[in-house]
Amino acid sequence: MLLLNENRQQLDVEQLKKNLVNGIKEDHSSQADIEKALSDYYAQAYASEAKEYKFEPAALQSQSFLDIGKKIFAKIQHFICGVLTSGSNATQIVDVVLKSLSSIIPGGVIVEFIVQKVVNYIVGIGVDKLCAVPQA
Repeated sequence: MLLLNENRQQLDVEQLKKNLVNGIKEDHSSQADIEKALSDYYAQAYASEAKEYKFEPAALQSQSFLDIGKKIFAKIQHFICGVLTSGSNATQIVDVVLKSLSSIIPGGVIVEFIVQKVVNYIVGIGVDKLCAVPQA
């Protein structure tokens, strides 16, 4: 899996996974907070890709990112609930979150701070609770 940071530099995926597992902490973010962060994250990655490929700024302005965070969260939820169980550990959760985000976010751009929020949220509520919620 090839992942880039927000400066478009290649990430050491194994080190990133270790950082994310070691960075797990109690987080009182709501799902809405996570969805908002994902919306902002997607918009940032999209802008980075546009700059890389010299898209017209007008094309960026015409894009609406308001509901994209909900859709991204639903995709992550669907992916997690398809492969993880209540017995899954933090390392497995991190791996699945990274794989799902790398397939969703433009250019494979990973912002560690945002990914950490997603991981903290999922570890905090647990796979069982996450998967008990009807998926969008």
